[in-house]
Amino acid sequence: MSILRLWPVAALGAAVLSSPVQAALPESGPYATLSGGHARNRYDVAQPDSLLAGSGATSIVSNLDRAAGSYAAHLGYQFNRNLALEGGYVSLGRNTYNASFTGGTANTVIKSSGPELSGLGMVPINDDIDVFGRAGAVATNTRSTAIVSGLANGNVLNAGERKLSPELGIGLDYGFTRSMALRAEAERVYGVGDGSRNVKGNIDLVTVGLKFAF
Repeated sequence: MSILRLWPVAALGAAVLSSPVQAALPESGPYATLSGGHARNRYDVAQPDSLLAGSGATSIVSNLDRAAGSYAAHLGYQFNRNLALEGGYVSLGRNTYNASFTGGTANTVIKSSGPELSGLGMVPINDDIDVFGRAGAVATNTRSTAIVSGLANGNVLNAGERKLSPELGIGLDYGFTRSMALRAEAERVYGVGDGSRNVKGNIDLVTVGLKFAF
């Protein structure tokens, strides 16, 4: 991720952490979150290579970009200071797989996203800071759309896969008013995609955003 894409997040964090206004985080009630950041996939590039080879491609040279932007929006309910439930939508990024081979090329766009449901276990550090762990699942929809030249089967890399992908995460809420907090989180979504039809692997997310209590 470039410096230009990171500076709004850094500016937001600096402004919040330097604010003199603090208030205790609510112990219960509904809330919403909106966040964005960085996704990094751990897809196995060997599978699309083998699909091309199975369709007759030879001397394959390929690359898969790993980094992408990510965003998420959630609605949640905090039952007490230690337990919350969240549901929402998460984008796991847009990546490209490109390959050249004898007599042709392949250019593929891979996107994954879906609705999410998870539970949060929270540990208060003080009135303004909670550390939390997340466990849940994302109903991922992973689609690969390819333009392939030089092969009889031009659809060899086109695929779609819907599945339930487990997720785990850890994060922090920093309350700077009674109704608003800064949220920072790192997550991993497991087994995204279908390795038999195109790519499959884990996706790591690092995001920063805001939490709004109602």
